[in-house]
Amino acid sequence: LYCYQYKPNTGHFHGETAEHYWPEANQLGRHTRQMSNGRRHDTLNDHHGDWNWKKTQKMGKFVLAN
Repeated sequence: LYCYQYKPNTGHFHGETAEHYWPEANQLGRHTRQMSNGRRHDTLNDHHGDWNWKKTQKMGKFVLAN
């Protein structure tokens, strides 16, 4: 009843799309290793926010194309 595969107009999520970000995020480890806790938190928030903003900007191309 609640399985998305049987719902009309839903896409299939293969589960690996969520993992595309991790190789990029893993590079932050060597840069944030010796930062204070507050600075590390701010840096990671900035990086994640930038990634999400770029992803949001690219979504418009796909919406207009379909």
